[in-house]
Amino acid sequence: MIGGGQLAWMMAAAVQKLGLELRVQTPSLADPAVAIAHQVCLGPIQDLATTRALTAHSDVITFENEFVNLADLAQLEAEGVVFAPSLRSLAPLLDKAHQRTYLRQLGLPTPDFLTLADIPAADRRTWKTPWGFRWCSRRDGWAMTAKEPR
Repeated sequence: MIGGGQLAWMMAAAVQKLGLELRVQTPSLADPAVAIAHQVCLGPIQDLATTRALTAHSDVITFENEFVNLADLAQLEAEGVVFAPSLRSLAPLLDKAHQRTYLRQLGLPTPDFLTLADIPAADRRTWKTPWGFRWCSRRDGWAMTAKEPR
């Protein structure tokens, strides 16, 4: 599994129930899944060499989060590495604005959202909504600050 955080830790029980071994690629020995993993490949989530080491003892690679580099993973896929979900399935979900647009196109419910580009530059410092909002990174993180309605 690429990622060793809380979701990887929570998935461990299902992995064990299936008779599989949990192997994780994670940047820190302090990450939650490290304590219960059968093997840890220590390195950044987007590091191709670390992911390659993870694949050496894995039949299928899955993801704990969406902070991956698809171009690098496509190299591994071309070499026969199996990803579940597939990289093609993951592609429209990595960028949160694209993700929400894609999910709406599929008819799935999504929260209201705007991108920074949707707000005129001159209005960005004073822009307000009646329903409050959260700033969120579109890619590679969830650093958010909740704002109260004004």
